[in-house]
Amino acid sequence: MKAMIIALAGIAAVTTAFSAGGGAPPDEIATLAALNTELTGLWDWDAISKEPLDVEIVSSVNRDGYKIEGIYLNGVGGAAGKDRIFFYYAHPEKPQGKIPVVIDLTAGSKDDGRCLYLAKGLKAACVDLEWRCANASLKSKWAGGRPNYRVNGPLKTDEAYRVVSGARRVLDYLARQDYVDRKRLASMGGSMGGIYTLLLAGVDSRISAGLADVAVGHLANSDCLQGGFYLSPERKAIWLKAFDAYSHANAIKAKIIAVSSSSDHFCALGDLVETYKAIQSEKRLCIDANFDHSTPGFGGKPAFSGLWKWLPYCFGQQETYLSIPENLEIERNTCWVSTGREEVKEAFLYWSPGGKDVIWQARYWAEVKAELKGGECRAEIPARYAGLPMYVFMDVYNSKGQKVSTMPAFREGSASDRSAALWDDGQLWDVKSGLAAWRPVVSASPSIPRKANIQVAPPCGISVGPAAGEASNKFIVVTSSIGLAAAAAPKHAGLCFEVDGNGAAGELRLALARNFNSAFKEEEFAYALNYGKGVQKYSIPWKSFANLKSPTASLFPFDTLRIDGVRANGSQITIKSIAFADR
Repeated sequence: MKAMIIALAGIAAVTTAFSAGGGAPPDEIATLAALNTELTGLWDWDAISKEPLDVEIVSSVNRDGYKIEGIYLNGVGGAAGKDRIFFYYAHPEKPQGKIPVVIDLTAGSKDDGRCLYLAKGLKAACVDLEWRCANASLKSKWAGGRPNYRVNGPLKTDEAYRVVSGARRVLDYLARQDYVDRKRLASMGGSMGGIYTLLLAGVDSRISAGLADVAVGHLANSDCLQGGFYLSPERKAIWLKAFDAYSHANAIKAKIIAVSSSSDHFCALGDLVETYKAIQSEKRLCIDANFDHSTPGFGGKPAFSGLWKWLPYCFGQQETYLSIPENLEIERNTCWVSTGREEVKEAFLYWSPGGKDVIWQARYWAEVKAELKGGECRAEIPARYAGLPMYVFMDVYNSKGQKVSTMPAFREGSASDRSAALWDDGQLWDVKSGLAAWRPVVSASPSIPRKANIQVAPPCGISVGPAAGEASNKFIVVTSSIGLAAAAAPKHAGLCFEVDGNGAAGELRLALARNFNSAFKEEEFAYALNYGKGVQKYSIPWKSFANLKSPTASLFPFDTLRIDGVRANGSQITIKSIAFADR
């Protein structure tokens, strides 16, 4: 009866929405009503768990004290038949008592190597579930073809449902192994695997721990790449209720660690924070500043390995994992977080000037090392930035290699117009902080170079060129720090570049981008800068930047500067200065 009431309420909501919008074809209203009905029992598991698993072990090898098996079993079914889920399963040859198990949903492994590596490192059995690895010799078999993400059709045909349900069928299999500790079942994954880790924990209470790396949720109003939808608003609303990790976050019972890259174009930091706040179980947050989808900025610090100790902590294999309050205390320019008796080795404050209109992936974060004193980590934002609006958060480390972060907090300010003098000498990036303001472009396209060679060129420039081994001799780099000054840009005439061709003339493609790397919302204004062999200054008025896709679009505001170039001989070009050009 309850399900029927919910379904009828969904139908009424759909009908009302269309009535307010001027109506819709009857067949679309009927389709939406059917989707709402499907939604009410979408994640019910009793009936599915009773269906035969039809287990087939297709490979088995013993290595380093572990048995590694390649296994097929039934996933969920539909009109085209049942999915056949494939996974590698590494477990001790001779289990000593009950052992924990980790399901890895990253899906980047083409053989059994990752499965064994994780099992040994985490002192647990490990499942490596295959759902998208193009190079794997053994793959999951999807009935009717590989499922699509955000399919515009029945919910049970969506990739999110079939992958997560496949993982739940693996949990059914694990429950039948007498040496498996059913109270210590964990999930982990990066990128989409991290999203599915959170979703799995939200719909299946058997998961007791989770590690979600560069994952996301809260996609209803997102400005990251994950937030773009081809679905109609009505179908989008249904999809979000079914598959957005945020929609299931408050149902999570597992202990969760969420890892985020501050400049992530695919999984925006602000979206993950909203999902993180909705989780009611024990949790930790870790933020890597000036990274993009786990790719560090030039000069960025490597990802901290301590987070791998989260699952052993959840399994009871180690006593503690670093814990601090989620909220940062702020008073004027002083920021601190209390650590109590926690052992702390070092801490860093990250602050990003600019109002709430600067999108998350376009923010540049300046670093200040914190002082450790009296059970607190305390840091001062430089006094010259008093009065500016900004976001701040703190990373805290202990000697065991564990890291946790506070949630980003917004400090109100009224002096945003002072961003015209944000960095020294009118520069568009914080030259004193080196290369952290710059990062390579993250793209799935094989034609776009993912690496570049970039170095500081004192006192306020960069030396940039193709990375070693880049066959095309192309390079692409971006800086987000320009977004912090975008509000002041209209007060200036344009940009001024001082370029040293270092003996080779060529062309730089300069682009001022808005919502860079968000394929659904991106606006880009470009200019071709032809440079000579020697040192020369170039002044580029704003009106010189053209938007070929939207000629009438407004240049302001923008949040990213992108530089593309080719050096035929693979050499470096020196951009000695990038600054605002005065009127």
